[in-house]
Amino acid sequence: MTMERATAYVIFADAFRVEVDVAETEAARARGLMFRDSLDERHGMLFRFDVPRRYGFWMKNVRIPLDIIWLDTRGRVVWIVESAPPCASDPCPMYVPDADAWHVVEVVGGFVAKHSVALGDVITLR
Repeated sequence: MTMERATAYVIFADAFRVEVDVAETEAARARGLMFRDSLDERHGMLFRFDVPRRYGFWMKNVRIPLDIIWLDTRGRVVWIVESAPPCASDPCPMYVPDADAWHVVEVVGGFVAKHSVALGDVITLR
């Protein structure tokens, strides 16, 4: 049996579009991008939450560096971690934003620098 994945698009301020798998359930959010050996810059993951909070992320079982981008209820970038490295040993570092976020986007490490993503940018979710 194949599990169907929900997908969406994230459009950055430079008009670059990324297709994202959507993690809306606790199980999907817990798995995230674990166990992937590569990630194309046109693909990523969108984590949707029910209420805005300071959601922490870690890199346990993630094999590639990721850029992590937290968005508020208006789609504004409120926090960024660039090239978070794979976790080498327990306990893994937890990346927690300084502001409440409603969505979190994960893309391949180096994406933020390449596309000049900055705090305050508005990102469109479709």
